[in-house]
Amino acid sequence: MDKSPGYQSCKFTAIDGEESKTRPIPNNGQRLKDPSFEGEAEEWNFRGAARLSRWQRFNGDQSLEIGAPGGSAKQWVHLKEKTLYRLRCVVKGELDMLVGSKNAVYAENLKNTDPIEGSSWRSQEVDFWNKDRGSYEISLKASPKNAGRVFVDSCTIYKSTEVPPFVGSEKVQASR
Repeated sequence: MDKSPGYQSCKFTAIDGEESKTRPIPNNGQRLKDPSFEGEAEEWNFRGAARLSRWQRFNGDQSLEIGAPGGSAKQWVHLKEKTLYRLRCVVKGELDMLVGSKNAVYAENLKNTDPIEGSSWRSQEVDFWNKDRGSYEISLKASPKNAGRVFVDSCTIYKSTEVPPFVGSEKVQASR
């Protein structure tokens, strides 16, 4: 495994009969702390029916389980001005992803996902243009209409110029 600075080893755990794979997740440019919910950072604020789970996971040993209604996980991140970013998570269930401040939502993806080949997990992403430098809240919520729960793993935020080729769709784009 590559031990070069800026890389963290992450194991893609066998799920749904898939073979285990290992791939380094670049930390250089990655804005979220504890992106795979391994409990290494205290930056995630869980509310309501949100907790770490070993039952369903895509990457590593744990994922985030959010129950509806009212469950959520939030984290504040610092973003640069005049920069295009991608927020991406791997999900099972219906997730609302939001980027904002205490008073406004600047970007959102409400349940729109794409399949991940060979997996029952789905990729959910939102590309957004950040106009002003500052701290922004990343909010992950079980969809209000979701009667059950959603599992979330491998959440990342990268600048558009730093998105690794295996993180979401090929083209990064957002309206300004």
